[in-house]
Amino acid sequence: MKKTSKVPFGLFCFLLAVLLTAPLWVLPVFGAVFSGNSHENDFTAAIVDKYDRLNGIEGKKIVFVGGSSLPFGLRCDLIEEEMPDYQVVDFGLYASLGTVVMMDLSLSGIGEGDLVILAPETDPQLYSDFFTPRLFRTSIGDRTDLLDTLSPSRRKEAARAYYPVLYDRIKDRNKAQVPATETYARSSFNEYGDLTTVRKRNRMSGGVDLSKTVSLNVLNNQGFFDEVNDYAKKVRDKGATLLFWFPPINSAAVRFSDQEAESFTALLKSKLDCQLLGSVTDTVYDPVYFYDTNYHLNDEGAKMHTAATVLKLKAFLATE
Repeated sequence: MKKTSKVPFGLFCFLLAVLLTAPLWVLPVFGAVFSGNSHENDFTAAIVDKYDRLNGIEGKKIVFVGGSSLPFGLRCDLIEEEMPDYQVVDFGLYASLGTVVMMDLSLSGIGEGDLVILAPETDPQLYSDFFTPRLFRTSIGDRTDLLDTLSPSRRKEAARAYYPVLYDRIKDRNKAQVPATETYARSSFNEYGDLTTVRKRNRMSGGVDLSKTVSLNVLNNQGFFDEVNDYAKKVRDKGATLLFWFPPINSAAVRFSDQEAESFTALLKSKLDCQLLGSVTDTVYDPVYFYDTNYHLNDEGAKMHTAATVLKLKAFLATE
């Protein structure tokens, strides 16, 4: 009888080690061999720049954490002019990444005396533990060090996304990058993390996107509240303060009454282990100040929302 050849034990162990450690070295090696990365100027690739700025600042900071309403709605340079004791970081990026991953990432750069402003869009996806590991892995490129900042459960999810992302990277390696002139591009962010592209007027038909109206009764998510409270504890442990704030909201998209807004504010006060800067009605603005979504402000709107935010921060510090 013909004997079946066996793989030597040493070779088997070597092959197993290669397979198990592939996520640690294949993507960096691939990046070195194939220098072109078609996703390098993606809007979400700015997550690396925001992370590096946050972790590169010494001294007290004001750190805004959330989604895309932050880069569309803030002028961090104006905040620094009004509050010169702080350096300001716009750590908001994109709803499809999820609020929780931005909280995870921000913790590495928060220090003694910082003010952390959590301001997700009033949307069920952002008021949840939603996370897109594949988009996150694509966005960070070869910067696998950012994986270490994730919570254990989200790190596992990101690990499972490794091979799909590697496949996408190979498949898209000859695809053209997002043009530098695009609004939704990594190159559109300034050093603070704000968007610098000119946004003069509302581009939405009728001044509002009626497919994305804003209701508050869908935002009672205990899982999200638990995530925020865990984040609040970690922020306090670093000697910093967490405050909860609201995004700009297009008044034409509002589908809640003043009474519902009061109830929602009361709900957050009862559920969150951090102070609110104000009420959800404080950031409801006229449609003329919005750009291309019910949360994205144009240039004039960004100045107005920045001024409103500074007033709230100064009022908080005065009480402290």
